[in-house]
Amino acid sequence: MRKVCLLADIRTELRNRGIYRNMFRLRAPRNAAIRPRSELISVSLGNLLSVAAFTGGIILIVVASLNLLSDSRKYAAARDEYAMLREIYTREDVAPEPAVTPGSARKPAGSKSAVNPERKKSLLALTKLNPEFTGWITITGTPVSYPVVRGKDNIVYLDATFSGEKNPAGAIFMDYRCLNDFNAPVCILYGHNMKDGTMFAPIVRYLDAEFMFDHPEITITTTENESLTYRIFDARMTDASDMAYSIDFNDGADAVEYFAGPSSGAARVLILSTCLNGRNKEERLLAYFSLVGGVR
Repeated sequence: MRKVCLLADIRTELRNRGIYRNMFRLRAPRNAAIRPRSELISVSLGNLLSVAAFTGGIILIVVASLNLLSDSRKYAAARDEYAMLREIYTREDVAPEPAVTPGSARKPAGSKSAVNPERKKSLLALTKLNPEFTGWITITGTPVSYPVVRGKDNIVYLDATFSGEKNPAGAIFMDYRCLNDFNAPVCILYGHNMKDGTMFAPIVRYLDAEFMFDHPEITITTTENESLTYRIFDARMTDASDMAYSIDFNDGADAVEYFAGPSSGAARVLILSTCLNGRNKEERLLAYFSLVGGVR
């Protein structure tokens, strides 16, 4: 009985000193400052906003990374497709011309060379893959070696490859208004200035005089296996409203009027057009080439 009383006395003493209450119940001291409810809500909202901002940043990084990965895969797919087409085109390359020996006569410039039957097969194979195939463009010393197509408009091949697959690389395509293909007085070819250096990205360098001097000519092989050589005579920055995009490509008089200055009376002109990837989405690069030596 004495032990029970002793325990009761101890509890009473502890209560009086406030120790018992603090030992068995977690409660703030009476003199502790209590935050206003509005301040607690403000702190909670601040924490919530911080978490939301952090989460949003992570989401943006993930989305950007996924888009970059998707673009990389599409670029790789386009490179693979055009590499395959290049193999078809060069599978049976044109046999070299025989060496000129004393007493033999070289063919005059501008004459047609004999059609190589093997190259003709390659061109026919490309035509079967895409009936809108109209020729092959090559700029020696650059990555530019692509099939050229002409669609029903100037939109379809902006984001479709030679095979018709949707891809931001698109294709090298002729203005649909060039009804006579490379026989038109003026012909314009479009291609994207791709960030990976493919398609028409190299032609932007024609703004550099040294590059122009080192790469003065381009070669077009038509579907009839005719080889056309063009030499550059001008390159300039412009925009989408340039007259080059609105002239009558099939009207010789219109072409002569447009090129009265720089072309020096060139009979047939080929224009290469690409964007400049600057802040101004309307900026363009135009490189002008005139046919030399006729058809080989």
